Amino acid sequence: MLANFLTHYGVPPGVPVSGPYSGSLSNGGERVSLSRPGKPESYTTPSTNLTPDGEWVIFRWFFASGSMKSLDGPYLFEVPPGADAELDVTDWGIAGEVFDVYDNGIKIGTTSALTSSAEVIASPDLAFTNPSWSSGTFPISAGSHSIEIEVVQTPPGWQSGGGFLRVWLRLPVPYIV
Repeated sequence: MLANFLTHYGVPPGVPVSGPYSGSLSNGGERVSLSRPGKPESYTTPSTNLTPDGEWVIFRWFFASGSMKSLDGPYLFEVPPGADAELDVTDWGIAGEVFDVYDNGIKIGTTSALTSSAEVIASPDLAFTNPSWSSGTFPISAGSHSIEIEVVQTPPGWQSGGGFLRVWLRLPVPYIV
């Protein structure tokens, strides 16, 4: 069964995979969480409220009712008057997803096209800066924002996945007259 999983998801040789799970589930709607061993990285937990502080926030998606929207959104935040911000979105984990990004119900863009797939990266910072991964930066103006993420491309057969997003304020550069 592990060999089928590794082949189906294109997991490269040498990537550690934990398991198998020795417990049981009752098919009664239990929630399953996966995590990496060792010290956790400093990411915030999923939330509908964002702070424009540059911290990555994970989002998850699941195919349901003909749509692949994030399970965790919308993501709400405010940009103060006179300020601008940027929203960064990146695929994460195993490369393979491209996302449409919506602000207050209006599409503001699509993350970059994939140039690779089935590559594994453990950090959103590394995925965001790797040109073979899907990512994007979108300008955000002052005001109230409601961000939603929709999957527009995914490897065949994927029913769920995730990525990261962050919002950070663009501060004006001081100048001397």
